[in-house]
Amino acid sequence: MNSEAADQPTPADAPDSAAQAPSARRRIPWRTIRKWTRRTLMAIIVGATLAMGFGMPPADAVKMRLFSDAVVRWQTNPDFRKVQVEYVELGSDAMRTKTAFVDTTTGIMALRSLPFLPKELAVNETSLRHYTNFTRGPLSAYLHLTTEQGVADTLKMLKPLGEKANLTDQDVVDFLSQYKMDWPVVKDAGSIQGVRALVRDIDPGRGFEVMENLRVLFDRQISAVLSARTYGERIHATAELLKATDTWWARAVIDTSNKLTGPRFDVLARSGNPVEVAQAVREIVDGANSRDMYVVGGYVLILLRPEIQKVAAELGYPTDPAAMTPAQQKDVWARLDDRIRETNYELWRVKQVNDWLNGMWAQVYGSVYASVIGPTLAIRDACQVLGPLMLLSWVGFVMLKRRAGEDEPAPAAAPEPLPAA
Repeated sequence: MNSEAADQPTPADAPDSAAQAPSARRRIPWRTIRKWTRRTLMAIIVGATLAMGFGMPPADAVKMRLFSDAVVRWQTNPDFRKVQVEYVELGSDAMRTKTAFVDTTTGIMALRSLPFLPKELAVNETSLRHYTNFTRGPLSAYLHLTTEQGVADTLKMLKPLGEKANLTDQDVVDFLSQYKMDWPVVKDAGSIQGVRALVRDIDPGRGFEVMENLRVLFDRQISAVLSARTYGERIHATAELLKATDTWWARAVIDTSNKLTGPRFDVLARSGNPVEVAQAVREIVDGANSRDMYVVGGYVLILLRPEIQKVAAELGYPTDPAAMTPAQQKDVWARLDDRIRETNYELWRVKQVNDWLNGMWAQVYGSVYASVIGPTLAIRDACQVLGPLMLLSWVGFVMLKRRAGEDEPAPAAAPEPLPAA
């Protein structure tokens, strides 16, 4: 009786056992957490390796390699007009690819959005539009490049070359040296011959009709502003002047209105003096011409679109490039140059300058993309071997560990306590 009473817990012992129960429930299973953390990290590493190795179809790898190899060729004896053709076609193909199941536009934008990149590599306001147009097809890519080139300045620079009776190689080198870009422009025998061919084809010494057309356009718009009687009419006429070249260019000017047009618009609003109004409008035009390189490019773009629509209609394709497939765009693009030479020779002359500038741009900036494509393809090739090996090794390790656990002898059962006397 006394022994049974001694075995019963006393009231003093009860709180101790009650306090121990929550402590046991709150114990953190660190061993389980470490095990699943290791498994998760291993799954991420193996998955990323497999995605990098097999998330780019073989056809996409071929497109990227063709573009990268072309960039290397462009660094020696380039004819910039021919370079432009390759850049538009191969670059458009390369943009319609995937790496690790991620489309190229998304991948490039992510890379260029990384912090602390140099200004020339960091994403800017036109980057997404650039890559989107290249993804749509070669025609959209070409039209976008047309808006990015300093055609007006180059037309002025070419005129003295065309006026020379005996154009020397040094004259051409001096001409090429005027282009200050983030990376060097090639000035070897091939690029010199390309400039000579351009001069022969377009005869820049006699000037360019498109420049005269722009002057006539601006004079007509200036007259409209001068004849306006109210501030609202003047602003409307000036806005029409800006929109007359190209809507994209007009937006670029309007976006910088505080620096470029703001003070002149203030004069338009406040002055009743026709001379002051005329001077203000001319300053807007002159400022746009000198500051913004898209004027002639925008004008040329306006003239190109009707020709594109005609060629597309003849082929039975949509007349809007955005509605065409990449293959349809390539068909129209392949016929465009010959069509314009036949129907509008003066436009064709300016187009050659634009195309030459596109090729120079490709030679300079194509190296940036090639420097990423080369390592990407090398990593892809390595991951096609490493990924399966890592997966097999991981699965094998787990299976061996599980088998080893099954082969361990079961722990001996604890002896039963002797019955109490």
